[in-house]
Amino acid sequence: MNTFVMQPINRLAQAYRQAPWRKQTQEIGVYLASLVVLLLLASIYVNITGQTAVIGRQIQRNHKAISQLEREIAELESQLAMLESDAVMRQRAEELGFRPAFPSEITHVVASDYSGRSPVALGISTQPSIVSTVILSPAYSQSWVDWIQLQLRTPLAFLDDVQP
Repeated sequence: MNTFVMQPINRLAQAYRQAPWRKQTQEIGVYLASLVVLLLLASIYVNITGQTAVIGRQIQRNHKAISQLEREIAELESQLAMLESDAVMRQRAEELGFRPAFPSEITHVVASDYSGRSPVALGISTQPSIVSTVILSPAYSQSWVDWIQLQLRTPLAFLDDVQP
C-alpha cells in the first residue's frame, strides 16, 4: 500500500517539477530583465547629468554676460559723469555761444501759490508714532489641534440631534 500511495505523489511532483531548460530560461530572463533595468537607470543618469552640465554651462555664460554688462554700465556712467562735470559743461556752453549772466539780466518771477520747499526732518521724531493693531480673523487664530478637536466633536453633536 505504501507504493500505491507514493505513485500518485511522485506523478504529481513530476508533473509540477519544471524541466531544466525552463529553469535556465527563467534565470536568463531574470538576468536580462535586471540588465535592462540597470541600462535604463544608467541612461536616465547620463541624460540628467548631461542636462545638468548644459544648464551649468548656460549659467556660467549668463554670469559672464552679466559681469560684462555691469562693466559696460559702469563705463557709461563714468563717461556720463565726465560729460556732466562743471568744466566740460562750461566749455560746451561757451562753444555754443552761452556766457554767464550779468546781475542786470536776471529776472525774478514771484509765484504767489508757491510756499517754498518744505523742511525735511532727518532726526528722530518727537511726535508719538501711531501703532496699528493687526486684527486677525478667527479662522486664522485657531490652532490645528483646536481644529481637529472641533472636527471630532462636530459629528457627535450631529448624532445627538438625530437620536430620539
